[in-house]
Amino acid sequence: MSAQATVPSFERVMAELMTLAGEPPKSTNTDDINVFQVHALNCIKEIFKSTTLGKRSEKYITQGLELAVESMKSPK
Repeated sequence: MSAQATVPSFERVMAELMTLAGEPPKSTNTDDINVFQVHALNCIKEIFKSTTLGKRSEKYITQGLELAVESMKSPK
């Protein structure tokens, strides 16, 4: 994305990050939690903060904020 690559497109990368960030965490046999969702949320956050990608990411801000709020809910 930072190299202005056409493949994968910015829209595809954002869609995949949003999908990953929205998946519920899954416990493993060792009682650890897979944190790929956290990595996806961190990537989205950095894209929003980027001066070069900021304008292109504006249309994803609402969805990104919704994901952030949903990820703060603790499992019962």
